[in-house]
Formats: sequence, structure tokens, C-alpha cells
Amino acid sequence: MKKCLWVLPKDLFPIQDGARVANFSLMKSIRPFFVEFDILIFSESDKECIDFLEYKKKLECKSLFVLKKKITI
Repeated sequence: MKKCLWVLPKDLFPIQDGARVANFSLMKSIRPFFVEFDILIFSESDKECIDFLEYKKKLECKSLFVLKKKITI
């Protein structure tokens, strides 16, 4: 079984900048090569709402993991 864990530095949706467009395009193009496709997102704040259904619908991911970034100064 081929598995993939894709790591994102921030939420992908809404797609509003070049980095998100590039990530989404690359994820869509490699998705057919994997049986399981999981995504790990580093969240920038506690208030950030990540829509699992959008990831499930557009990228057919099996699991979505979210970790809060630690801010260091």
C-alpha cells in the first residue's frame, strides 16, 4: 500500500496566493499515485478554522492532522 503524508506550513484554503496554488496543484497531480493520502497542517492560531470537508472533497485525503505553531522570538 502506498501512503503519503503531505506537510503544509499553513491552511491551504481559501486558495489566495501563489504558494497555496502551487501546493494545491502539486497535491492534485500526485494524489492518484497513493492509496492513502494524509495531510499535516501547522496552524498559525487557535482561532483558525480548518475545513476538513473541503480537503476531503477536493483532495480525497484520509486524515487531516493539525498542529499549532509555537511562536518564538
